[in-house]
Amino acid sequence: MFKRLLADGAKQGVILAAATATTVAAADYLENGAAWGAINSISHIVDGDRKEYGSTFSPRDSAIGLGINSFAMLVWGIIYIVLFGRLSMPKSLAAASLITGGAYVLDYHLVPKQYTPGIEKKISKKAIFFTYVVMAATLALSPAINRRKK
Repeated sequence: MFKRLLADGAKQGVILAAATATTVAAADYLENGAAWGAINSISHIVDGDRKEYGSTFSPRDSAIGLGINSFAMLVWGIIYIVLFGRLSMPKSLAAASLITGGAYVLDYHLVPKQYTPGIEKKISKKAIFFTYVVMAATLALSPAINRRKK
């Protein structure tokens, strides 16, 4: 049972990572004309704020940014599935909103500034809000994502 929860949570996390990274990159492209700046700026968690991050693909900064985002989304996916994995719609939407709200509060109000996502340096608050909406929607779809064949 626990292995299944972890597997479903990991699957959910991978989908969350893809959805949120794509949303951040698209927002960055629409607002700034380049898709990698916001992803690269996540690297400030490793480097601190001493460095300016470019807007083009960087093997180091882009990989660090994607890696940190993927790890965070994996953790949130597992937390969601462990706590709320058996919910169906519309209850899954309420639970997803709760988890996503918790992620936002943690990301922007509880952790030290160095550990904030960093995307706020490159994209607007509206785009960040939309990224969290995508996270909530992706979590809410977990009943469909993790549906088991009988």
